[in-house]
Amino acid sequence: GAGDNDNGTAIVATYTDENGIVQYDGILTASGGGNRKIHSKFTDLIEKKFDAEKLQRPDEEAIEANTNATLAAMNMIVSKKAAAALPVKRPDAPQTAKDHEFVRYTPKPSAIGYNPNCKQRIIRVVDVPVDPMEPPKFMHRKVPG
Repeated sequence: GAGDNDNGTAIVATYTDENGIVQYDGILTASGGGNRKIHSKFTDLIEKKFDAEKLQRPDEEAIEANTNATLAAMNMIVSKKAAAALPVKRPDAPQTAKDHEFVRYTPKPSAIGYNPNCKQRIIRVVDVPVDPMEPPKFMHRKVPG
């Protein structure tokens, strides 16, 4: 088919560093497989020396701050996913007096369902909520040129 790679070639993205020099690490790691460590720069071969301060375990304050930040980030992600999973989004703010109005209605005596005991009715008029899953109301068609 169209997506088959018969000759084993693949497209690999290359990146540039902050100086604009192309980094070919992606090509080397893609062709090297997952079982080999590839040193593409000279700095990869130089021994790294750390002092005792950098190798020290973090104190309880740093652990607690990191845990709280991670917990807050995870709660935010979970709340967004839970809100997206809800079928209908409820309005955040309750309706105010501006959102609706009341109308006094007097039906005709000859109308169907007329009740002589109820001469006037008070009706609350509100805006119809917009359904986000509703298909578009107007079809946009291309006009021939």
